[in-house]
Amino acid sequence: MSIRYELTDDIGELLKRVTRINDKAESALNEILHNFGVDETVDNITNLIPVSAVSKTNHAKFSTWYTKIKANLGFEIIARGKGSKLTSNFGYLVFPDKGLGRNNPLEQRFMERGMEISKPKITDKLTDKLKSLLEG
Repeated sequence: MSIRYELTDDIGELLKRVTRINDKAESALNEILHNFGVDETVDNITNLIPVSAVSKTNHAKFSTWYTKIKANLGFEIIARGKGSKLTSNFGYLVFPDKGLGRNNPLEQRFMERGMEISKPKITDKLTDKLKSLLEG
């Protein structure tokens, strides 16, 4: 289970600005995406992760449940999963997220919803950076 953010044509104004700036733009945008973007998205997803009534000592909501992968002009956040008997396995998040299994009758889509909450702030931060590069 993972969620991905990429700059695509649906944010055309941002892409137009990028083409008008020199090589500094790409590294500046990557810096924002890989730091602010990941942190903002992880925080928003974590806030939406449900806590089950079953007590787990190492619940995802209170742990580092994710692995981040940096991409050029993007990032991916993946629920960490190693093996079902390991305490650092958060692959179980797929069940409440997608509404799988008898204990999860509704898909909660917290990964997707967390990304949607994050997108406007990430886009604003990227746009502000591009504006400052254009002015500078």
